[in-house]
Amino acid sequence: MIGFPFKRVYGLIGSPRDGKNSVAQFLEETRGFTSLAFADQIKEEFGIKKEDFEAAKISGEIDKIRKALWDFSEKKTKNNPSYFISSVMQRVSDLDGSVVITDIRTMDELCAIIGYKCSFNEVKMSYFVSRDFENSFKNGMLCESKLSQETILGGIEDCTISRINNNRSGLFYFYRDLDSFFAKEDLKHLLPYNRSWRESIDEYLKQFVITQRELL
Repeated sequence: MIGFPFKRVYGLIGSPRDGKNSVAQFLEETRGFTSLAFADQIKEEFGIKKEDFEAAKISGEIDKIRKALWDFSEKKTKNNPSYFISSVMQRVSDLDGSVVITDIRTMDELCAIIGYKCSFNEVKMSYFVSRDFENSFKNGMLCESKLSQETILGGIEDCTISRINNNRSGLFYFYRDLDSFFAKEDLKHLLPYNRSWRESIDEYLKQFVITQRELL
């Protein structure tokens, strides 16, 4: 498990089956993140169990269930857009360790990550996970999401969103790519803080077989 001196709060954006849960699982296994999802409370109030949702992926009923959940969510948030968001963000605040939220689908959810009130040593970031970046958007919208192409591309341009490509075949290769991607992200987040960046990097690199000279 790779230790890190600061708490991090990440959000994942992407269409179904683009690899968001795989990224979250990678962060759990390698960096000790806790995975949360805005949809967890939606599913709970709707009355569908996690195992039933997973079984629907196999049976072919998943698209129908996703549509029902989306309609239910829109109805519940019509008068209060933060209905499902506030409880999840409270859990983020209550947890001591780093957190990854796996299902950013609306501007309110994205803003909850970007505007998260954090202490000095916490890092916030959103990641756009895509299997085929060029075809990720349909009619100017991210598939099954209210986030527009303009929002995603604008976020990538101003660095509030980082892009993760999942265009390899197989989880092994995707995990290998994620290992390289997040090692660079780790170093990027270590540099801006008051403590000596060299001390932070030395502490981080001690966990790897490779030497500081080889990486830097």
